[in-house]
Amino acid sequence: MRRRSMMGSLLALLLVAGVAYYFYGYRNRSITADVNSVEERSADIATTAAVKAAFMLNSRASSLDIKVETKDNIVTLSGEVPNAEDSRTVEEIARGTKGVTRVINKLSVNSKAEAHGDKNDKQKIRDKKQRERNGS
Repeated sequence: MRRRSMMGSLLALLLVAGVAYYFYGYRNRSITADVNSVEERSADIATTAAVKAAFMLNSRASSLDIKVETKDNIVTLSGEVPNAEDSRTVEEIARGTKGVTRVINKLSVNSKAEAHGDKNDKQKIRDKKQRERNGS
């Protein structure tokens, strides 16, 4: 009997919570606001993807580890680059990408920062020299 009473109370509480959510959370929301929010977020995602694609098409930028965030068509770049020239190049690529209205460059220059391909390229060169020494 006690168990049945607790289950009934729990069910009543869930019902009240559901009605409250519907009335205060769901019912008072505007579908137009939801659609506009989705459209804005979709545009930001598309802009971020376009900037990243532009980086991949550039031999200098494609090997760098750059974080790209977009909010209201304003692109923020962050991460580390090996030199100031790389920072300027990446910023110019982002500025030239369709949908970008402004670029905030938060890239830091660290001469010890390596591009993605640098370690692999250096290893390939070492391997090639080793093969040449071994006569293979």
